[in-house]
Amino acid sequence: MHLGRTGMQSRHLPRKLRARSGGQSFARSRNGARRGSGCAAGFALAIESLMRKLRREPHIAEELFTGALREASLFDDLIRKVGGDRSVVERLIEYEREQRPNATRLTCLQNAISRWEQENR
Repeated sequence: MHLGRTGMQSRHLPRKLRARSGGQSFARSRNGARRGSGCAAGFALAIESLMRKLRREPHIAEELFTGALREASLFDDLIRKVGGDRSVVERLIEYEREQRPNATRLTCLQNAISRWEQENR
């Protein structure tokens, strides 16, 4: 019978905590694969990121989220302009949507800011 450091018998420990053959213990992910096996993939991603920086190309996430980040920035700008009232901002955006039903939310935000600036000079 094997006693661990805590004095418990190893057969009473969960399988994750029991020592593997040769005294090695591996953490496993939920699907049973050994963690850390993606080391080569992580290295490849790091090299790809470095090469993108050297070529001065935008990161993939920047390409995907640029519109959303721009929209959030404009929304925050409009909130500041109207004094922090979100309901006013939503009404301004909705008004712009009524003017141009096929416009994107980003376009409606840009138009709402332009209209607010014209009316509040």
